[in-house]
Formats: sequence, structure tokens, C-alpha cells
Amino acid sequence: MITAPASSAADHCRIPETPVTGHDVSVVLVEPSLPENVGAVARAMDNMGFHQLRLVRPRDHLSDAARAVATHATAVLEQAAVFDSLAAAVGDRQLILGTTTRRRDSSFRLTPLPEIDGLLAGSPARLALVFGRESSGLDNRELALCNGWLRIPTRGRNPSLNLSHAVMVVLYELARGSAATPAAPEPVDLAEGAAIEGLKRQLFALLDRVRFLRTRNREGIWAGFSGLLGRARPSRREVQMVHGFLHRVRVTLDRERGGEVAGGRVRAGREAGT
Repeated sequence: MITAPASSAADHCRIPETPVTGHDVSVVLVEPSLPENVGAVARAMDNMGFHQLRLVRPRDHLSDAARAVATHATAVLEQAAVFDSLAAAVGDRQLILGTTTRRRDSSFRLTPLPEIDGLLAGSPARLALVFGRESSGLDNRELALCNGWLRIPTRGRNPSLNLSHAVMVVLYELARGSAATPAAPEPVDLAEGAAIEGLKRQLFALLDRVRFLRTRNREGIWAGFSGLLGRARPSRREVQMVHGFLHRVRVTLDRERGGEVAGGRVRAGREAGT
């Protein structure tokens, strides 16, 4: 479910077109708990020339506290789109970059923020920058929705940044490096997040059917395949091709299973003397 953003009350607060980078950029906040942090993120976005804010189950993001911190960027708050889930928030995005400080899960290969140009190289895309909860960040399921993973290098004893500080640093690096990001010789029509998730579901259903999944390691296998597909960044055509392949595998299994059942009935009938 998506909540339509409210319109701005004043003409001078209307959101301008974003002039920065060749990408269509959305900032996505997952379950922000402090309205002041959302207001500070809106201000940071406005400072850097980005204005598409998406919120997953926010708390009082239009409160007076959030508006006070946003100051002249209240239009970013008012026009923010609100979603029930991260999957819905990034369903139309082609390049989904999740931010995390965790290094323990090898399924998601973290790219240091200064190397973000390597993730952005290629055709312009509908880009989502995803930031997690103030207290715990993004969980593994949410990281699995991404196809790129960023780490902001820090040198102090506390690696976690304030939410708005993290957003500002990432947007600054994105804007700073955008002019030098080379375009691909040929445009690539990257698959959207919703299409990738549909492919994962079909793949996992097939893995379940052939008893590949072990119950105790399902999350690890899901994360592994998610990381693989994320790094691959397939095009729409490639996703359709893999869908077709998985469908053919399923049809073949159905046919063979039907033959085994029919053969079993024939043998049972002969043994019974019918």
C-alpha cells in the first residue's frame, strides 16, 4: 500500500527537477523512529539537490518536530511517498543500493562509499538509496532486496552514523562523482526490483520442490542467491529468459512425475491381475 504525498502549500516550496547525476534517484528510509531524523534527512536531500523521499512505515514524519528540523525543505516531507514494505518501496527501482555497517555476511559484498562509481557505471537507471533503522539498520531480508551494498568507511570506535549524516555523506559522494561516471556504450534495460523478487520466488519454489533447501539454512541460501542475482543485475530480457527456463523445468518435472504415477498404476494393476 502506498500513501499519496500531500501537495505543497506554497508555490516557492514546490520541488524542482533534480539536476544531479544521470540517474533517477530516490532516498528510501526504512522504519525511521524519530521524526526529527526524517526532517534532517529532508534538509540534507534539499541541500544536495535530491527530492524524491520514500518512507517505509515512518513515525510522525509530518509532525511539527520533523518540519522544524527540515526548515526550508518541508516540501520534501510533504511530497514523500509512504509504503507498507521495502519491497513495495523499491519495486519500480532498477538499481537498489542498501547501506550497512555489517561485514559478517559474505553474501552481500560491501562496496566502500568512495567506490560508488563502480556500482553506478552503465546506463542511467531508476536508483534507490536505502537506509535502515536508527537502532539496527537493515536486516538480511531487506539487504536481499538490494542489488548493491554500500559501507561508509569510518575511523572512530563507533562505526554507526546518524541517519541524516549518512544520507548527506552518500548524496555528496554521489553528486561529486556523477560527472565522471562513464555511460555504457549501449543502454541496458535493467530489470526492476519487483521482477527480480518474482524470479527469486519462482527459483525458491523450484528449489523447494527438488529438496535442495535445508530448513535450518533457508535464510543463508536465500541470501546467497539474492547476492548472486544482485551482483548480476540482469536486464528485463534476461529475467524473462530465466523465468522461461524455470517454467520449462517445472513443466518437465510435472510431466515426468505424471509418467511415474501412471507407470506405477500400470504395474500395480498387473500385480493385482487386472
